[in-house]
Amino acid sequence: MTGILPLARLGAFIVAIAAAAPVAAQKPLAIDHDASRVGFEATQMGVTVEGGFSDWDAELRIDEADPAASTARVVVRTASIDAGHGDTNAEVKRGNWLAVEQFPEAVFESTSVTRRDDGTWLATGALRIRDQTETVEVPFTVDKGADGA
Repeated sequence: MTGILPLARLGAFIVAIAAAAPVAAQKPLAIDHDASRVGFEATQMGVTVEGGFSDWDAELRIDEADPAASTARVVVRTASIDAGHGDTNAEVKRGNWLAVEQFPEAVFESTSVTRRDDGTWLATGALRIRDQTETVEVPFTVDKGADGA
């Protein structure tokens, strides 16, 4: 693997976050890290690699009554990457990829959150990886448990 990591090559940035608190207007949700995942899928030379990050934080504010008031922010510590192989992990941390020493965090911050007709949600916002930022759309669902969480 060589070359700077263009965001377009990232493929998919996966955020599966479980909230442990009731969905309430503008109250940050308590995140259940054990039931949540921040991951990625990338293709390099025709080979798809799936992986994830073990060190991250998220602040989600979901307002079901006024979805436009909802916000999402996810901060990922890039050194926590696991691409499934030790040599790959070491390579993607280097300067021509994630450059984790110089850019220790990747950040997604929503500029809008909408609820779609099918009940799913869409967060649109800036995803910054290294010194590059792109606007991305992140579809997600909000599922309530029997206890309201």
